[in-house]
Amino acid sequence: MNVLIVAHGHPSLHKGGGEVAAYSMFQMLRAAGHHAVFLGWSGHAESPTRGALQQIGEDDYLLYTRSEYFHFSSQSVNLRNALEAILATAEFDAVHLHHYIHVGIEAATLVKQLSPQSRVILTLHEYLAICANNGQLFTPAGAVCSGYAPERCATCFPERNAATFFMREIAVKSAFSFVDHFLSPSEFLRQQYIRWGIAPARISAIENPLPLTPLVAARELAPPRRGAPWKIGFFGQINFYKGLDILLDGIAQAVDGGAELHIGVHGSMSAVTGEEYIEGLKQRIAELGARAVFHGPYQQARVQELMSQYHFVAMGSRWYENSPVVIQEAIAAGRPLIVPGHGGMLEKTQGIGLAFTPGDSNSLAQRLQALDKRQYTALKAEVVRQRDAVAVNKQRYFEQTVACYADLPQSETGRASQ
Repeated sequence: MNVLIVAHGHPSLHKGGGEVAAYSMFQMLRAAGHHAVFLGWSGHAESPTRGALQQIGEDDYLLYTRSEYFHFSSQSVNLRNALEAILATAEFDAVHLHHYIHVGIEAATLVKQLSPQSRVILTLHEYLAICANNGQLFTPAGAVCSGYAPERCATCFPERNAATFFMREIAVKSAFSFVDHFLSPSEFLRQQYIRWGIAPARISAIENPLPLTPLVAARELAPPRRGAPWKIGFFGQINFYKGLDILLDGIAQAVDGGAELHIGVHGSMSAVTGEEYIEGLKQRIAELGARAVFHGPYQQARVQELMSQYHFVAMGSRWYENSPVVIQEAIAAGRPLIVPGHGGMLEKTQGIGLAFTPGDSNSLAQRLQALDKRQYTALKAEVVRQRDAVAVNKQRYFEQTVACYADLPQSETGRASQ
């Protein structure tokens, strides 16, 4: 099978979960004997003298192009030139688009013009087609969105009227009409897009096959003895949307209620949501004293080793995260999770984690005060079982995706349930 994978970033430069997932699929295709080509966005086309493509490895290319952010429309001829050059090298059975941001939403249309026999697959990594607020289904005022409607979007963005959002919807759906099949890394995200208008038969829920190696030799961490703290670890980007403040407030309340807790914070503090938020976090950490330690950025290669130092890996995200990489990393490290009870976070942690009311530090505090050894032992046993099945699951996700390339019936593939 000949497959072209186009991603919204090359993982050598952009290390987000979607970019890593796209490159992992490229590597797995090649390892399975398929002919695969990878095209990853690298940056804007700054001048006409820069070509559309730069080869950096065998069948591995950087793409230079640009698109605008509201409709995601391509602003450069480079996208067409790049696709034309690569699609001319073989008769591709499938073109798998991982996102459209940066690349240009016209990618599917261009593929159908240049290579009509190619089946176009698009992975939807979040809700950007539905929500103009960074694709988070989260209002600028800081509340979870109650559902797409042009009038509601205009309330979030008063500089644009409802008709503008309606026309945006029409434009995006027109571009999506050239996609043969959509992939969603979670059933929750799939349902949001079905509500928005994608026919159920056109979108499958299949997890991303990430290149994770389970930490089978993880350090055993027994439940704490009387008087010793439960150890909680936070990993990832640090900004308002990730809700670290909710975790810190919940821990502070639980400690006031008599719980013994310690939190280790791993990640980079980002001013993208304001310096005031970062300063508030620093104050909360300082107020917790020895119960909280900010460790700063970490190397991705060490994340499982770092996670193994904690009893639980915790998330506080305010928005409907779809399929956070940190969950797969925690499973690979053999650690149960504590997550907000919404979005893909709740879906992905059934049986291996505890959920609290999203955005509610009181709910979290109650969860933390109720931690006990029996509960922890049961959760850890299940997460270890899932950890030991990581390789099997990864192969299953791969096979399900390849089946979508060939448009095989579900009964022949074991494809994820709809």
